[in-house]
Amino acid sequence: MPPREETLAAIRDILAATSASSTDGALLVEDHYDNEIHNGRVFRGGVSDIDLDNTDVLAIGFRTPLGSVEHTGVTARVYSSGATTYEILEGATVTPGTGSVVPLYNRDRNSANECHVLDSSTDPATAGRATKNPAITDDGTVINTEYLGIGKQKQAGETRNALEFLLKFDTQYVFRVTARADNNQVHIICNLFHHG
Repeated sequence: MPPREETLAAIRDILAATSASSTDGALLVEDHYDNEIHNGRVFRGGVSDIDLDNTDVLAIGFRTPLGSVEHTGVTARVYSSGATTYEILEGATVTPGTGSVVPLYNRDRNSANECHVLDSSTDPATAGRATKNPAITDDGTVINTEYLGIGKQKQAGETRNALEFLLKFDTQYVFRVTARADNNQVHIICNLFHHG
């Protein structure tokens, strides 16, 4: 059993992230991610393709800002109706001015905070947006690979927010899905947050 002071310090840490309900006095606990949403520091953007055929690619990319006090973190959800390969590319090389703009919306719709990542569909890049299907000339490092909708699991595949990454500063990232069969419906949704 830990010493009394360590136990009290741990309880104080837990209670610092809680409040009491005004109706029944129940203890309310807000996790870190919810706290970031409530502080206007979580942003969401996504891309879809309702007919991704074999070897076709759907991707969303962005460049993290230069080093600062805030780290950029991301969780991604990928949905696929058939066989696909999902990869996260770090340090990818993309051709400026390719792809199309993906707006990034603040999940706290009352907040005026804007996302700091850069969109490469314009040259020079523009802050607060991502890019759909940038032209990739070098994959960089593949930091995550998942196979969806194939093997014993015949239904649609999905990755949930189980993988959270704190991203490197000033680095291009691409979240890419490659179809391994015809007539796939694919969605990639990124939730980005800034954490200081």
